[in-house]
Amino acid sequence: ITEKTVKTHLKAYDDKTIYAVAGRVINDGEKVSSDNQVGKIRWYGAVITKNFSYEKQTFVDFPYGCNMSYRKSILKEMEGFDERLSAPIYAYNEVDIGYRISHKYKNSFIFLPDALVYHHKHNGGGTRNNFSEKEVFQSTQFNYGYFLGKNFNVFENVVCAARRFVYQIMKEPQALPSLLQGYISAKKYKKQTYLLPLIVFASIAFLRLWKVTEFFSFNFDEEYQASLAWEQVKNFHPIWIGVSASNVGYYLGPGFTYLNAFLFKLSQGDPTSLAWFSVLFGLVTTLSVYYVARNLFNNKTALIAMTIYGGSALLNFFDRRFWNPTPIPFITLWIVYSLIKGRQNTKWYILTAALVGASLNAHLSLVVLFPLIFFSILWNIKKIRPFTWIGMGIGYLALTIPMLVFDFAHNFDNLRAPLLFIANRGGGESSLSMASILAHIVVFFQTIGRVWFINLHTNIQNEQCLGAHCTISPAIPWLILLSSAILLRFIYIAFKNKSAINIHILSALALFMVSFMFYSGYSAEYYLLGFLILFSIVIGVVVSKVNNIVLILSLLFFIFFNGYTVVTSNQEQFGLITRKKLIQSMMNTVGDKPFSLEVYGNDPRKYHPYGGWRYLFKTYGVTPVQSFADEFFGWIYPDESNDTKPEYKVVVTDSIEYELKNESIQIFQEGAFKGYILEASQN
Repeated sequence: ITEKTVKTHLKAYDDKTIYAVAGRVINDGEKVSSDNQVGKIRWYGAVITKNFSYEKQTFVDFPYGCNMSYRKSILKEMEGFDERLSAPIYAYNEVDIGYRISHKYKNSFIFLPDALVYHHKHNGGGTRNNFSEKEVFQSTQFNYGYFLGKNFNVFENVVCAARRFVYQIMKEPQALPSLLQGYISAKKYKKQTYLLPLIVFASIAFLRLWKVTEFFSFNFDEEYQASLAWEQVKNFHPIWIGVSASNVGYYLGPGFTYLNAFLFKLSQGDPTSLAWFSVLFGLVTTLSVYYVARNLFNNKTALIAMTIYGGSALLNFFDRRFWNPTPIPFITLWIVYSLIKGRQNTKWYILTAALVGASLNAHLSLVVLFPLIFFSILWNIKKIRPFTWIGMGIGYLALTIPMLVFDFAHNFDNLRAPLLFIANRGGGESSLSMASILAHIVVFFQTIGRVWFINLHTNIQNEQCLGAHCTISPAIPWLILLSSAILLRFIYIAFKNKSAINIHILSALALFMVSFMFYSGYSAEYYLLGFLILFSIVIGVVVSKVNNIVLILSLLFFIFFNGYTVVTSNQEQFGLITRKKLIQSMMNTVGDKPFSLEVYGNDPRKYHPYGGWRYLFKTYGVTPVQSFADEFFGWIYPDESNDTKPEYKVVVTDSIEYELKNESIQIFQEGAFKGYILEASQN
């Protein structure tokens, strides 16, 4: 080595984006290479070039085995060198680890000529033992096949074989048996590594698909969105805004309304399409958790994160509704992931920009991520090329142009609404106070405890405080402590390692947590959906250090108890199918006669706690000529309003008896609901 060799290796790690260093190697009698294809893997492994005597700095796919160094953290993340490679010389070990790092983190494996080694090779090679040349050759070819089978998919393998076929047949036909053995060995191993995740995902899918339409909750918020969407199906026309966001005076973009309309177009307005979309989208989000955690960390972390997010009964219940918070976890996860990947490849910021646009069409709680997005992109701004800026602009504008048109035509009132809300600190009944902060802190800790377990025989209406139903399962104290300990441990890991991945995740968690605690409005648990999906990955990171047997048993217990909560849930009494049955039974009596619709329950507020019924009567029966819903949504469907005098009064009650002043024509009951048909003249 030279005086600069070790110093150059160490100095390289001052750059936090560098995870490994390949040094220059000059073998005895070797001519210095002028080929800049140093340490490159092309054609999915068909062509592997070395040229490690090259004199200029560049990035490589793998190093020369006698002159390489790595960050400790990256070796841990990659779970070290692959010990399944065959002896005696363990060929392709450095190629395998190098490719895994450079493939995952672009421009993170650097070749530095000053880290020079003069390599004095023995005629017999670096490994001198009793193995024959034939055995060494066979093991090397086995390892090459193993490398191809492990790191590339079948399509890529076909491309590789096509590129290498002539050379392999003409020059090294004797290598084929060993090469194929290694390839098959890798594919068998990969199949085994995916077996457990597949079993876990199948269990999650079973629970997520349990009674999809029977459990689907269709309420006031869903009816608001559905009414807007159905108008698009009846008479498509461009709309500039969607539903209003909470109590801040801000209107979201129309994207979610268009999605609802598309699903209604497919199902002729039947909310069954919404039920299935919500559940399947939840499964896609669950797979996204596995994919992201596996790419950012490792298989073990990914398995744990997927199990927690997909298996939690709390999160399962949130995906049994089709409403604007539905995309929050998915958008949160991919925003954070795109920012992390953007540090290595700024083209990822195009996805970030599109997701920012999508967030403004979904839910306002996602704006809490905007500071992280701003500073993360600002940190990398010099690396962003004009083409990427154009892509970012297109991605963002494609999803926000309707909102911008609306704002331009309305003096930017919509854009200024959240700022005015913050400036006034909420105002009125929802003004910020110490009491509201403390209340939100309590809800926060309850939520991170409830992610592990909620009571058996519960339902969505109670757990999400829908209408007069609000018997929320309290979190078990020691589960709150467990979540708190995991969160604190991750904070320690993030500050100790200072990796960009951990810092991004921690920053997003902090933004969600602080914003929730200091939000002056109602402390709705769904505001933490973005926090919870990232927290599932945090659990994976921290818990992955636990003994495998203990971990597997713990995950089995988690799936079992949360699964038992789901299958014993009494949500069916409030679900879509129960409501449909009640409506169809009542319509057999009402027929095509005009009727009015009223809905009552223990909550004295008019219709808001018991919304959803007018749209469901329209879909599964006949549209009422008058209804409580008209006061709230009549502006959406003016063409359906008329002066027809009702002949019947239809009354639906939720979990109560209706006080009859006169005898009803007929009484019906399905689940928690009762239906009464009265003469219109009766009170």
